[in-house]
Amino acid sequence: MGVALDALTLILSNSDQQQTTDQPLPIPPKSITLTPANKPKAGHRALIHQSKLNLGSKKSQLTLASSLLRSGTTRLTKTIEVENTFWDQILQLSKLNWFIQKEETVNEKDPAQYFIDCGFSGSGSKLSYETYAYINREVDGKLNLLLKYEVEKAMSVRLQPTSSLLKPLKDVPVPILPKGIHYPQSFISSSLPTDPVVLEAHEKLCKARSTILETELFNYLTKESLSIAQCSHNISDSVYISVNDDWELVFELKEVAQKEEVVSTHLHWLCSAIKTALLFKLREHHKHLDSVQKGLLHTHDCLGVDEIKRTIPVIQDPNFIQYSKDMVLYYFFLQEIDQTVQSVFDSFKSISTICESFSSNSFFKIEYYPIEDPKSHHSILGHSLLIYIGRFNSINIELRAPNLIQLGIVEGNFAVETPSQLKKLLSKQISMILFG
Repeated sequence: MGVALDALTLILSNSDQQQTTDQPLPIPPKSITLTPANKPKAGHRALIHQSKLNLGSKKSQLTLASSLLRSGTTRLTKTIEVENTFWDQILQLSKLNWFIQKEETVNEKDPAQYFIDCGFSGSGSKLSYETYAYINREVDGKLNLLLKYEVEKAMSVRLQPTSSLLKPLKDVPVPILPKGIHYPQSFISSSLPTDPVVLEAHEKLCKARSTILETELFNYLTKESLSIAQCSHNISDSVYISVNDDWELVFELKEVAQKEEVVSTHLHWLCSAIKTALLFKLREHHKHLDSVQKGLLHTHDCLGVDEIKRTIPVIQDPNFIQYSKDMVLYYFFLQEIDQTVQSVFDSFKSISTICESFSSNSFFKIEYYPIEDPKSHHSILGHSLLIYIGRFNSINIELRAPNLIQLGIVEGNFAVETPSQLKKLLSKQISMILFG
């Protein structure tokens, strides 16, 4: 403003000097710049108008600020809901006994990566495959799992004859076989989640864990079969185990394309029992390895390197093949014992002319009970056969293993070596009960 006034003063002075140089200037030079320019005092109307303008501006600013706060609050609410949904799903997974771990990152600014070990590497498993399921978050904040084992696999067990000329195996009704496997309570989930996302993730993890466990068991069987002359392993992921001259066990690892319809027979239950028993035996091996490793870690701080090497025990792998063969032989043994007992019953039913009650199906009854083994949850190699004779008499037969029979009567317990000896002794005991 001062520069403009100076320029105006110079222009006016120059124009006046050109016209009349004799007359003095009405305003001395530079007097405008030296005079302070003050705005005249505003009146009441101007003050009121200015106040209205200021109030309107503040209102618009407050409206803009409130809209910004409202949109920010909405975004914050959605973010909180997304976070609560995601971490609530994580919490539900952890309540289903899935151990969620945080992966260590090199850069602290990198987002944390969480994962779940679907296998048993943390509890003694020696499987070399990666068994982690990484937790990913979708755009909407929902939980998603990135699994390596997307294809579900399962190991099947089949008992088949070695020759097509062999007669089919008789399906002897031994109803205890399906109940011979005792599942620990920790393997049974008490309740399933109601959230479909969590339920889907839980089912994926269960299928992945089952695939990993059965793959490891099949690897053990393959490794063990290579050292046995009676076994052969071919390229099609199959292991053949010779049980005797007539029968063989076949283990196969294949993808689960669809659920196959299986005829519910006692032979099918036997194969299912063998598979379940081997899986439990593998888990017991895991726990044993884990306890040994933890014990070594506890003593490493107090020992030197040479002493540590001397203290490491040599842990033998379980003999899965021999165990499965024992179960099949035990089933054949049960068949033979059942046929022996039934033949004794039939011999007494044939004398129905003496006593009609002998021919009744309810007079002679046989029931099977498992012999509890507190050291093992999976053993079916042990049953007690309780034979009821009439209403007031019974005979107990204990079967501990193939060719190990113990007959319990009033006079005491008698060890029997063969089914023929059992038939002779059982017939004698029933005759004493019936005829004195």
